[in-house]
Amino acid sequence: MIGSVEKDSPAAKAGLEPGDVILGINGQEIGSSSELPAIVAVIPPGDTAKLQVWRKGNTRQIDVQVGKFGDEKVASKESSEADKGRLGVSVRALTPEEQKQAEVTGGVIVQSVSGAAARAGIQPGDIVLSVNGETITKAEQLRALVAKAGKRIALLVQRGDGRLFVPIDLG
Repeated sequence: MIGSVEKDSPAAKAGLEPGDVILGINGQEIGSSSELPAIVAVIPPGDTAKLQVWRKGNTRQIDVQVGKFGDEKVASKESSEADKGRLGVSVRALTPEEQKQAEVTGGVIVQSVSGAAARAGIQPGDIVLSVNGETITKAEQLRALVAKAGKRIALLVQRGDGRLFVPIDLG
């Protein structure tokens, strides 16, 4: 699932949107998000990749011209290890369009994950809706709730069209 699309990126220019699910690339099925970077890495910059994408219940093909890394920003403060804190996630607030698409009124989207959250199964693209029953609307709120939590928390997470509680041992 695409968590976010950088402005003016090849993905944005092709029309990819947050919430799109990449099912395949150039006829090759994608079984997990970890497979995609390795496949894209062998496509020469400038070539067109044909993505099979699921969006709002329909499958479509989107052609994306593969770019190349330059000196542009490849990591932001939002995804630094220091910002992941005790839980091990980097999150940002959902845009109004993302909230509408996900049919939620709050929540934060996971951009990267490590540590306790990764061990519990949290994934990039997950939308964290609540912590221990308290609704989340911004990243600072999530950090504060995790900071004052004990050794365990329960996150209500939306993944695609489903919601699940994820218990996390913070140690």
